[in-house]
Amino acid sequence: MIHRHIFRNRTPRWLMYMVAYTIMAPIMLINGAYTGSSIDISGSLGVMSEDINMAYFSTSAGMAIAYPLIIKLRPVITVKNVLLFTLLFQIILSIICAETDKMIIIAVCSFFIGFFKAFALLEIILILMPMLSPDNKRGLFYAKFYPVTLALSQLSMILTSELAYRYNWQHMYYFMIALLLVAVIAVLLTFKYSELPSIVPLLDADWLSVILCSIFYIAVIYVFTYGKTLDWFSSKSIFITTFLVIPISLILFIRRQLIKEDSYVDLSILKNTNSTVGYIVMFICMFYVSASVLVSTYVINVLKLENNRLYELYIIAIPGFIIGGIICAWWFKKERRVNLIIFAGFLCLVASCAILYFTISPQGEYRLLYVPMFLRGMGMLITFVVFGVYVVQGIPQEKLVYNAFFLIGIRSALAPAISSSVFSNSIYRLQQHYVVKLSENITNTNPIAMERYTQYYKMGIEKGLGGYQAQQYALTSINGLLQVQALTITLKILLGWLVITGIAILIIVLIYPFNNHKKLKFIKWGRDMG
Repeated sequence: MIHRHIFRNRTPRWLMYMVAYTIMAPIMLINGAYTGSSIDISGSLGVMSEDINMAYFSTSAGMAIAYPLIIKLRPVITVKNVLLFTLLFQIILSIICAETDKMIIIAVCSFFIGFFKAFALLEIILILMPMLSPDNKRGLFYAKFYPVTLALSQLSMILTSELAYRYNWQHMYYFMIALLLVAVIAVLLTFKYSELPSIVPLLDADWLSVILCSIFYIAVIYVFTYGKTLDWFSSKSIFITTFLVIPISLILFIRRQLIKEDSYVDLSILKNTNSTVGYIVMFICMFYVSASVLVSTYVINVLKLENNRLYELYIIAIPGFIIGGIICAWWFKKERRVNLIIFAGFLCLVASCAILYFTISPQGEYRLLYVPMFLRGMGMLITFVVFGVYVVQGIPQEKLVYNAFFLIGIRSALAPAISSSVFSNSIYRLQQHYVVKLSENITNTNPIAMERYTQYYKMGIEKGLGGYQAQQYALTSINGLLQVQALTITLKILLGWLVITGIAILIIVLIYPFNNHKKLKFIKWGRDMG
């Protein structure tokens, strides 16, 4: 049953459901920076794509930082006040993002949007949980909740891309402001009156730990986002951040958690085998999820399609989310072995990479990417749901919120930033390597190369170019051809490594005793978000 006590008397049940989803939509869609409009933002503000990625990942870091603070604030603040304050702050921050032309301001606002988003998200989960899982079973709830949230995240990119293409990149912020205002009005009209707390225990929170942890997250994201652009350790800022800021902030943070009685994060949950194994597996899993970087590189640089077509491709993942949710719901209802469902999830991710490996070619077709994207969506959903349940087994109820700190931090902030950096650096370096290798064969003695050169030269002449310009046109065309072929080889190599590694992971998943550490039973859960 839905929490009736937070709504006004005589509010019909159907309206409660509608209000819950009305609030949920903007919370899931909002972000500080929208990668779907990255090209438009880069062109408008004259910034690098790394600046936008930095702001994007900062939102997830802000979410992770917020969860341990919820324990302090939630007992004295009502659901209505939490939602109103967080939604209003997100409106203000979105207005600032839309109006500013400074990327640093957008990055800072992104961090705080994520911070307030965590509070609102937890409240909306607690409202929706009884509706989606009347028996209070975590696995069944996630099987119904994650397809909606992941689908909204995909739609967010498509919507951002369309708004940026038809109008400009600021319209996504204005659109979100409108949705947030609708959510605020829904809360004001349907939630019971509640007084503001006389005292908010802000001083009780360990703000020094919050600052240290924030520095660590932002520093790691900074290094992996800007490493390639600033040439890694040739850059003084990357060097200092890597060898001074990151280790010092991490050591001070851990030391403070160990010596402080009422610490910001309880590190003892890392002693729980299920949690540590789950975090490691989710970190690896995000490399397969982030393989979408390879797909986007292929669509944009090899197939030469526009961004809109790329984001339309992400819609194919939504049926995968739905099918994955149905499979998880059935699996958890029957309480089958967890190894097999984890195996199924990874198998989908590895199969997606394997199909991409055989699909990608300079003469490839856009429609051949549908199946890999569908499998990626299904594998992503299954692993998110299963490990959302698995990592909390053996953790006491009062410590479950700390799991959200680690899970969100690893799965949504650190792993995507690191995996994206690994892929983008690998693409850059391997492509340069293979351009050089392929160029060695472009000589006058190579009949294929000479045939292509002559073909492009004649095309230049037919276009009305002079002899010298036609030669330049032919050489430029051959160079473009080499770049595409080198990129295709690079993508195949990276996908091949993912497939080989994935096969090893699948074997480990089959033999690792996932079921034996803690019995995967479906505990009732309360005020937490795993």
